[in-house]
Amino acid sequence: MLEDGAPENAWTLRDLLAEWREADSVGTEDVLGAALPLIEQVAALHEEGLIAPLNGVEALRVSMGHLWFQNGLAREPQIDKAALRAADGEHAPRLDVTGQYSERRDGLGVQVADKAIANADELKPRRAYYPGYVAWEQRAGHHDQLSDIFVLGLILGGLALRRNLASDEDLRIFVRSRSDLMRINPRLHPVLSQILEKMTELDRRRYSCRRH
Repeated sequence: MLEDGAPENAWTLRDLLAEWREADSVGTEDVLGAALPLIEQVAALHEEGLIAPLNGVEALRVSMGHLWFQNGLAREPQIDKAALRAADGEHAPRLDVTGQYSERRDGLGVQVADKAIANADELKPRRAYYPGYVAWEQRAGHHDQLSDIFVLGLILGGLALRRNLASDEDLRIFVRSRSDLMRINPRLHPVLSQILEKMTELDRRRYSCRRH
């Protein structure tokens, strides 16, 4: 386990992505090499009934190319089932919102927006992808182990595409391609591509069922 504490000049996820964008390409080995210590750290916390500080990626640091966070930032799950149901209430259990679009006409013509992607400044939480490496239920005040898995999926997905998912445009690229990440990065292993798609399911019930 990595020790608590990080030097003042420690790299962040943004720094790592900036370095990776300078490379010709990245593959499965690069993604797993950077993220495996983080995955193991989160799994160990889940075994203890705790959650990771993965509401955003501000807590993440990079040492020797590996992502990690201070162990002391782990905490008890934040459970608010009423808020979770309220935020999720507009969607039927079988509804797949990804790929549904809305049109809006303005002076520039017809603007098409993916309804599965929310704006960071939306006040009412809903089941959608938000910029900033957060799960939609976290916007509603609920943070459990499934939330951690979702954010981990976003982190790995961003690494796989060398995209910063805090950016609106990079998030749109990820959401539109998450069902076939290999189309953008042919060096990804098909199994990893499929796992990342499942980890970033918006429907928590569907992902929860697939775990069993």
